[in-house]
Amino acid sequence: MIKKYSLCFLVLFGTLSCSEKTKKNEVKSNTPLIEKKVIVPKEDYLVFENSFLEENIEGAEYSNIIFQEGGALFSKDIDTPTYIKIPFSNLDLGKGFNVSFTFKTFDEKGTEPQTLIAFSDKYSSPSRIPFYIYYPGNKISGVYGKQLLWADKYDAKNGYSRAYYDSFKLNKDKYYFVSVNYTGSSVQIYVNSELYASFDNLNIHDYKFDHLLIGSLLKNGNLQYPFNGLFYGLSIFNKPLKEIEITSLFNSQALLFEY
Repeated sequence: MIKKYSLCFLVLFGTLSCSEKTKKNEVKSNTPLIEKKVIVPKEDYLVFENSFLEENIEGAEYSNIIFQEGGALFSKDIDTPTYIKIPFSNLDLGKGFNVSFTFKTFDEKGTEPQTLIAFSDKYSSPSRIPFYIYYPGNKISGVYGKQLLWADKYDAKNGYSRAYYDSFKLNKDKYYFVSVNYTGSSVQIYVNSELYASFDNLNIHDYKFDHLLIGSLLKNGNLQYPFNGLFYGLSIFNKPLKEIEITSLFNSQALLFEY
């Protein structure tokens, strides 16, 4: 008789234990998981960086460049082309990326575009260039493939877009921090960490590049659209930056210059 009660107790205890364990598992499975956000340091996706305070890039060509405290000085000397050509291809322009730098121009005419930075190959021209950031009409604009960011529907035949007209003009003799994000389908331009212009529905292209050309652009085999001013602190990332990261970059340079 005692053995029967003992056996029943053990069975009941086992059943209760299993039931309790099931309840615990149910509670555990219904408990929402809290994902830990890992902030990846910018260095993990930084693919190029240079202050342009000295001639120190291996394999680069420096033509008529003067280095000073405010960065690399580019002149608008037509007889002596002024540019920096840097061997570089460590970026997939079909995926997200960011290009950030600081510049100051001494020219306020705005009648001819000034080149800031071009991702180029030997075939690149204004109508066929992988990626181009420049300064037309005292504004920041660009080209991604054959898509002109200043044009309506990115086509020169349509004239200037509303986004271009709405972009405010920049001033000469003043430093500006520029950060350009490409997300895979859109481009956002930030000036002094504030959104300056945004362009959506871009088509991915497959143009290749093998160098960066700063301060000038190749057109019909000749260097044109020269930059007249100072260029400082270029950083290139293989992913678009968050606004807080753009602000951090801007703040780090704002300690050096008055924007």
